[in-house]
Amino acid sequence: MDGSIRRTIPNLLTIARVILATAFFLIMATALWPQEGRSPELRQFWGNIAVVIFVVAAATDYADGMLARRWKVVSVFGRVMDPFGDKLLVIGTFVFLAGPGFLPMEGFTSEGKLVLDTDGSLDMTSGVRPWMVALILARELLVTSIRGVLEGMGLDFSAGASGKIKIKESVPDLPFSPRSEYPTAILVQRTYSKVL
Repeated sequence: MDGSIRRTIPNLLTIARVILATAFFLIMATALWPQEGRSPELRQFWGNIAVVIFVVAAATDYADGMLARRWKVVSVFGRVMDPFGDKLLVIGTFVFLAGPGFLPMEGFTSEGKLVLDTDGSLDMTSGVRPWMVALILARELLVTSIRGVLEGMGLDFSAGASGKIKIKESVPDLPFSPRSEYPTAILVQRTYSKVL
C-alpha cells in the first residue's frame, strides 16, 4: 500500500470518530429527548441507531491508533485529534446519559413538572449521575494537563497499554443501561461498575 494512503487512513478514522460522535449526540439530543406524543417504539428505534453509531465510533478509536503504530505513521494531527475524539465521544456520552433525556417518563406530571421520589431523589434511567460525569471529566482534564506539561518538557506521554485497557473496558458499557426502560438497551444489560 502506498505510504501516503497509510498516512491518511488513521487520520480519516479519527475524523470519522468526531463526525460519528456528533451524529450520536444529535440523535441523543433530538430523537431520544422526552417529548409528548413521541412513541416509545420510535425512541427505541432511534436508540438502536444511536447504539450502532456509538459502537462504530468506538471501533475507530482502536483502529486508528493500531494502524498508525503498525505502519509507523503517527502524526501530529493524530496525536492531537485522537485524544480529542476519544474525550468527545466518552465525556459527551456521559453528559447526555446524565441529562434530562434520561429522566423516567413517569417522573413528570401532565403539566410537565418533575416528580421526585418519596425520599426526594431523582433516579435516572441510564444509571449515570451528574457526580459521575464530573469525576470522569476531572480525571480527563488532569490527564490532559499532565500530558501537556510532560510533552512540553520533551517527554513522551502516548497512550499506553493500561489506557487502552481502560477504554476497552469502559466504552462498551456506555450505550447499555442497567435498567430496561433505557431507550438504547438493545443487546445486553451491563453495569457501570467498571467505568469508574
